[in-house]
Amino acid sequence: MEGRGAQTALLGPAGRFTYEQLYHFTNQVANAFRALGLDREQRVFLLLRDSPEFVASFLAAQRIGAIPVPVNTAAHPSGYEHYLRLTAPRLLVGDSEFLPVLERMLGESSLRCVLSVRGPGIRGAQSFEEIVSKQSEELDPVATHRDDSCHWWFTSGSTGESKAAVQLITGALDLKYAAGVVHSRPAQETPHQREGA
Repeated sequence: MEGRGAQTALLGPAGRFTYEQLYHFTNQVANAFRALGLDREQRVFLLLRDSPEFVASFLAAQRIGAIPVPVNTAAHPSGYEHYLRLTAPRLLVGDSEFLPVLERMLGESSLRCVLSVRGPGIRGAQSFEEIVSKQSEELDPVATHRDDSCHWWFTSGSTGESKAAVQLITGALDLKYAAGVVHSRPAQETPHQREGA
């Protein structure tokens, strides 16, 4: 962010976000995820339209070592069942308009919490805006290794059932981004190897 804080990072229906605003917003979201008990390597299911909330949630998960899993907002309900089964997410962040189709499936999932953006969404969901607004704009991100998982994408399923493609930090991000956002380490051993796991 050095030297770019006042420059435009995002521009759209929600207005203009500078890099500094996005940085602080991302930290607030990351702190909210931590407060909800999200731990490293746990998946965050993102059912969000293109928006500052999507970008901040994606980056926030990475900053605490969790794994964002963005999914197609136009998918068939059976696709969501498939995605939930494969990812076993602990947290779901979704636009309120997309959540009702998931309500029946959530009782059988591994989810601890659902955060609804721009409205109540479904019974039991918590307000994204309310929880995030209470969080600090400062964050001490976890240190990650270049061979750690960075995020999951789902394939289009053109040759069968959609598959989860796991992107590693080293394969998905350039070195400056990895060092600045997810604090990737150049060392050869993984965090688990360092801890003797």
